[in-house]
Amino acid sequence: MNPEEALAKVCFDSLCAPRSLLYNDVQSNREPDFQVLDERDRRVGVLEVTRAMHERYTRTFEAVLDKRHGYGRVDALLCANGWRVIPSADANINTVRAHLDEYLARIEREGLREFNDATCSDAVCAIVRDLRVETGVVGEPGFECHHINPPSMTVTGDPDAVNEAVRVEAAKPDNVTKLSQPGDAERHLFVCVEASSLAAYHAMQQEYEPDPVALNPAITHVWVACRTHSLSAQVWHAVNAGRWHQRVVSWRVPFD
Repeated sequence: MNPEEALAKVCFDSLCAPRSLLYNDVQSNREPDFQVLDERDRRVGVLEVTRAMHERYTRTFEAVLDKRHGYGRVDALLCANGWRVIPSADANINTVRAHLDEYLARIEREGLREFNDATCSDAVCAIVRDLRVETGVVGEPGFECHHINPPSMTVTGDPDAVNEAVRVEAAKPDNVTKLSQPGDAERHLFVCVEASSLAAYHAMQQEYEPDPVALNPAITHVWVACRTHSLSAQVWHAVNAGRWHQRVVSWRVPFD
């Protein structure tokens, strides 16, 4: 059971007791992640877990932190200083690693110690255009290598961002297939909102009344959750097209 599935079980078991979830260890025939059991341990439905995330951001983030390539460190061979830089979410991190020192050396030759994508400089225009690096600043004394930080993203205050994230996941063919099997009265979709899906993640932690969301009729109940930190999660749940109910659930990250 992965962390998202563990979170789904904690949320459901906490808020729907005495009903509970039973994990499907074998899913070779496209079975949903969980069976929903009533108070007598009889199957009354299924629950499928999915992740809402900014895929491009996540790929770039993971590439920056790839330990096989020294995490975000790049040798400063041509530069007099080590720099901290932030790429955009669509940057090719392998290209950034290969050419970062060269481009930063050009910026140093122009006498700059920091830049952003609005800086008026030929060298800065080149690093923004070619490497998709948006900002940079010289590190503190003793900073002997360059550090690529995780990519930047802009958060917008969109109150519909959570519902939009849910709509996207509910429309994915794999989720629809798993929740369309005959014989189950309840068919729950549980959406884990990752931090990389910044607009939805941010919106879940604001105090406002979200609008109901209507989904594929194969789904009878919908859940959406984000981990606020290692000991709690913000959870919304509703029947399809019904009013959202918001809760905070305590949980712990599984280590096995």
